[in-house]
Amino acid sequence: MPLRGRTCYCWLTKRSAGTPSFRSTPSRQCALTMAAGGVDAASMVAVGLVWGATNALMRRGALVWDRRARASPSGGLIRRWAALLLTWQYSAPFATNLCASGAFFALLGAAPISVAVPVTNAVTFAATAVTAAILGERVRPAPAALGTALIVLGVWVCIS
Repeated sequence: MPLRGRTCYCWLTKRSAGTPSFRSTPSRQCALTMAAGGVDAASMVAVGLVWGATNALMRRGALVWDRRARASPSGGLIRRWAALLLTWQYSAPFATNLCASGAFFALLGAAPISVAVPVTNAVTFAATAVTAAILGERVRPAPAALGTALIVLGVWVCIS
Protein backbone atom coordinates (compact mmCIF):
# COMPACT_ATOMS: atom_id res chain seq x y z
CA MET A 1 0.00 0.00 0.00
CA PRO A 2 1.62 3.23 -1.03
CA LEU A 3 1.88 6.08 1.42
CA ARG A 4 1.67 9.15 -0.77
CA GLY A 5 3.41 12.20 0.58
CA ARG A 6 4.04 10.65 3.98
CA THR A 7 7.30 9.93 5.71
CA CYS A 8 7.98 6.32 6.61
CA TYR A 9 10.12 5.35 9.53
CA CYS A 10 12.36 2.36 8.97
CA TRP A 11 13.91 0.30 11.72
CA LEU A 12 17.64 0.32 11.09
CA THR A 13 19.78 -1.00 13.89
CA LYS A 14 20.18 -1.01 17.60
CA ARG A 15 22.97 1.14 18.82
CA SER A 16 25.54 -0.33 21.15
CA ALA A 17 23.62 1.04 24.16
CA GLY A 18 20.54 -0.87 23.02
CA THR A 19 18.48 2.14 21.94
CA PRO A 20 16.77 1.88 18.57
CA SER A 21 17.88 4.01 15.67
CA PHE A 22 15.31 5.24 13.16
CA ARG A 23 15.80 6.87 9.78
CA SER A 24 13.10 8.82 8.01
CA THR A 25 12.73 8.15 4.31
CA PRO A 26 10.46 10.32 2.16
CA SER A 27 9.35 7.39 0.02
CA ARG A 28 6.24 7.31 -2.14
CA GLN A 29 6.18 3.50 -2.11
CA CYS A 30 6.29 2.43 1.53
CA ALA A 31 4.53 -0.76 2.62
CA LEU A 32 2.86 -1.06 5.99
CA THR A 33 5.45 -3.55 7.10
CA MET A 34 8.11 -0.90 6.56
CA ALA A 35 6.06 1.75 8.40
CA ALA A 36 5.37 -0.67 11.23
CA GLY A 37 8.98 -1.73 11.64
CA GLY A 38 8.52 -5.12 10.02
CA VAL A 39 5.28 -5.98 11.83
CA ASP A 40 2.40 -7.15 9.70
CA ALA A 41 -0.92 -5.31 9.99
CA ALA A 42 -2.64 -8.68 10.24
CA SER A 43 -0.96 -9.22 13.62
CA MET A 44 -2.37 -5.96 14.91
CA VAL A 45 -5.83 -6.78 13.60
CA ALA A 46 -5.64 -10.30 15.09
CA VAL A 47 -4.84 -8.92 18.55
CA GLY A 48 -7.76 -6.50 18.25
CA LEU A 49 -10.11 -9.29 17.20
CA VAL A 50 -9.09 -11.50 20.12
CA TRP A 51 -9.43 -8.62 22.58
CA GLY A 52 -12.86 -7.69 21.23
CA ALA A 53 -14.21 -11.23 21.27
CA THR A 54 -12.90 -11.94 24.76
CA ASN A 55 -14.32 -8.65 26.12
CA ALA A 56 -17.83 -9.75 25.20
CA LEU A 57 -17.23 -13.28 26.49
CA MET A 58 -15.81 -11.99 29.79
CA ARG A 59 -18.90 -9.82 30.24
CA ARG A 60 -21.10 -12.88 29.75
CA GLY A 61 -18.98 -14.86 32.22
CA ALA A 62 -19.18 -12.05 34.78
CA LEU A 63 -22.98 -12.12 34.47
CA VAL A 64 -22.95 -15.88 35.17
CA TRP A 65 -20.80 -15.26 38.25
CA ASP A 66 -23.06 -12.42 39.37
CA ARG A 67 -26.16 -14.62 39.22
CA ARG A 68 -24.38 -17.26 41.32
CA ALA A 69 -23.12 -14.68 43.80
CA ARG A 70 -26.60 -13.21 44.28
CA ALA A 71 -28.14 -16.67 44.74
CA SER A 72 -25.73 -17.63 47.50
CA PRO A 73 -23.96 -14.60 48.98
CA SER A 74 -20.66 -15.64 50.47
CA GLY A 75 -18.10 -13.92 52.67
CA GLY A 76 -15.41 -11.45 51.90
CA LEU A 77 -13.89 -9.79 48.93
CA ILE A 78 -11.15 -12.37 48.41
CA ARG A 79 -13.65 -15.23 48.40
CA ARG A 80 -15.82 -13.45 45.80
CA TRP A 81 -12.76 -12.66 43.67
CA ALA A 82 -11.65 -16.32 43.81
CA ALA A 83 -15.16 -17.42 42.86
CA LEU A 84 -15.00 -15.13 39.82
CA LEU A 85 -11.67 -16.61 38.71
CA LEU A 86 -13.02 -20.14 39.23
CA THR A 87 -15.97 -19.43 36.95
CA TRP A 88 -14.71 -20.91 33.67
CA GLN A 89 -17.04 -18.75 31.58
CA TYR A 90 -15.02 -15.77 32.83
CA SER A 91 -11.53 -17.19 33.40
CA ALA A 92 -11.08 -18.88 29.99
CA PRO A 93 -11.71 -15.66 28.00
CA PHE A 94 -9.69 -13.73 30.58
CA ALA A 95 -6.67 -16.00 30.06
CA THR A 96 -7.02 -15.67 26.29
CA ASN A 97 -7.26 -11.88 26.65
CA LEU A 98 -4.05 -11.87 28.69
CA CYS A 99 -2.28 -13.89 26.00
CA ALA A 100 -3.37 -11.31 23.43
CA SER A 101 -2.01 -8.59 25.73
CA GLY A 102 1.36 -10.34 25.67
CA ALA A 103 1.26 -10.41 21.88
CA PHE A 104 0.36 -6.71 21.88
CA PHE A 105 3.39 -5.85 23.99
CA ALA A 106 5.55 -7.83 21.57
CA LEU A 107 4.01 -5.81 18.72
CA LEU A 108 4.81 -2.57 20.51
CA GLY A 109 8.45 -3.59 20.60
CA ALA A 110 8.54 -3.87 16.82
CA ALA A 111 6.02 -1.30 15.59
CA PRO A 112 5.55 2.42 16.11
CA ILE A 113 3.05 3.13 18.84
CA SER A 114 1.30 5.62 16.52
CA VAL A 115 0.30 2.70 14.26
CA ALA A 116 -0.10 -0.26 16.62
CA VAL A 117 -2.29 1.36 19.26
CA PRO A 118 -4.94 2.95 17.01
CA VAL A 119 -5.25 -0.13 14.81
CA THR A 120 -5.59 -2.65 17.66
CA ASN A 121 -7.90 -0.48 19.76
CA ALA A 122 -10.17 0.38 16.83
CA VAL A 123 -10.47 -3.26 15.84
CA THR A 124 -11.15 -4.13 19.50
CA PHE A 125 -14.13 -1.76 19.66
CA ALA A 126 -15.60 -3.12 16.43
CA ALA A 127 -15.03 -6.76 17.41
CA THR A 128 -16.62 -6.21 20.81
CA ALA A 129 -19.77 -4.81 19.20
CA VAL A 130 -20.00 -7.60 16.64
CA THR A 131 -19.32 -10.36 19.19
CA ALA A 132 -21.86 -8.92 21.63
CA ALA A 133 -24.46 -8.93 18.86
CA ILE A 134 -23.61 -12.53 17.95
CA LEU A 135 -23.97 -13.53 21.62
CA GLY A 136 -27.45 -12.05 21.67
CA GLU A 137 -26.90 -8.86 23.63
CA ARG A 138 -29.13 -5.94 22.81
CA VAL A 139 -27.29 -3.88 20.24
CA ARG A 140 -28.80 -1.09 18.21
CA PRO A 141 -27.94 -2.27 14.68
CA ALA A 142 -27.80 1.06 12.84
CA PRO A 143 -25.40 2.86 15.22
CA ALA A 144 -23.32 -0.32 15.63
CA ALA A 145 -23.02 -0.75 11.85
CA LEU A 146 -22.17 2.93 11.37
CA GLY A 147 -19.60 2.86 14.16
CA THR A 148 -18.00 -0.32 12.81
CA ALA A 149 -17.84 1.17 9.31
CA LEU A 150 -16.17 4.31 10.65
CA ILE A 151 -13.68 2.18 12.57
CA VAL A 152 -12.83 0.20 9.43
CA LEU A 153 -12.38 3.47 7.54
CA GLY A 154 -10.14 4.85 10.30
CA VAL A 155 -7.98 1.72 10.37
CA TRP A 156 -7.67 1.84 6.59
CA VAL A 157 -6.57 5.50 6.75
CA CYS A 158 -4.11 4.68 9.53
CA ILE A 159 -2.42 1.81 7.69
CA SER A 160 -2.54 3.08 4.13
